[in-house]
Parts: sequence; C-alpha cells; structure tokens
Amino acid sequence: SFDDLAGQVQSGWYEAGWRELETRVNQHLAANALSQAAAKLEDQATRAIYAGDPRWAALAEGVARRHEYEEALREAERQRIAGRLSEAENLLTEVLKQGPPDKRADQMRGAIQVQRSETLRQQAITRIAQGIREQLNRDDLAQAGVELAAARTRYPGESAWDELQAELDARQQLLRRRAASIERHRASIRQEMQAGQWKRADAALQKARAEFPGESLFDELAGQVQ
Repeated sequence: SFDDLAGQVQSGWYEAGWRELETRVNQHLAANALSQAAAKLEDQATRAIYAGDPRWAALAEGVARRHEYEEALREAERQRIAGRLSEAENLLTEVLKQGPPDKRADQMRGAIQVQRSETLRQQAITRIAQGIREQLNRDDLAQAGVELAAARTRYPGESAWDELQAELDARQQLLRRRAASIERHRASIRQEMQAGQWKRADAALQKARAEFPGESLFDELAGQVQ
C-alpha cells in the first residue's frame, strides 16, 4: 500500500541519515577532531531525530570516552614535565586497563619508564661521583681509584668518570711532586748536617717547614739539628 511504501521510504531515509552521521563522527574521531565530532553529534537537528536511538547514545558515549582519554594523556604529560614520573606512569597504567583506542598511552608509558630508569641511573652516578670526590678531597687516592674503577664497570661510558680520572691523575701528580720536593729538602738538610753546617742545616729546615707547614717528615731532622 501507499502507507507501507511511505514507511519504507521514511525508514530508508532515517537509516541513510544515521549511517552518514555515524561515518562523519567516526572520521572526526579518527582525525582526533573531538570538538567537531561532538558538534556533529549534538547538532540540534541531528539530536532531534536520533537522540532516542540507542545507537546515538552509544556513539555519544564513545565520544565522551575519547575526551576522557585525551585528557588523561594531557595530564600524564603534565605530570611527566613536572618530574612526577611515577604519577604519570600510574595514570597511564589505569588508562591501559580501560582499553585505549590507540597505542599512544602505551608508547607514552614506555617512554616514561625509560626516562624514570635513566633518572635513577643518573642519581646513582651522581652519588658515586660525590663519594669519589670526597675521597680525592681527603687525599685518599688509593680508595678513590678503587671506587672509580668499580664505577666504570657498573656504569661504563659516563663522562663523569673521565672528569674524575683527570682529577685523580692531577692529584697523584701533585702528590708525587710534593713528595719529591720534600725529599729534596730532607736531602739538603742532611747534607748540611753531615758537613757540620748546623746553622745552614737549621736555615734549610726552616725553609722546608715554611714551604710544607705541619709536615711530619721534617720532625726527625729537626731533633737532630737542635
């Protein structure tokens, strides 16, 4: 009948309109154009026709979930930039449990895990370097050398070790020059003593002590000169 035909035409128009709406919304979602997807869905004429259709509600829910997903990614990035890596990772882990629409959350979490691992590595390197520098400042060069060798084995290729090695080498060279200079002073003092030149020996001792105040290696000679 004419009524049946009219109903079929109207039904076909309704379904064609729905397919066009669904396609456009999904295209906007695929392009990450969420505002356009929402605008298409919430268009006054569209809503008047399809708001009562369960498929419209499902499509609207999908757009809302996508908004939540994008906001979660933005929040995770804010946490990452602020250095709160654990918080960012936990947020992304929860997002992944919900079945995200793409791989971005998983990729971001992987990048954060790498960043967090590198941060912990650099913190450990800094602590070790500080300990070695303290040994250098105490002139405990043997222990500094041992710790530096262990650090190179544990974290190879770090520029911090080259800097510390240069400091260690310079400190060792300085101590060698100091020891050689002290020994020259001692030899000069002994030479004057052996020659019976006690005043000259005392002058040489005073000169040595002025150059190396508090050096105990001169104490024995001081007793002999006096």
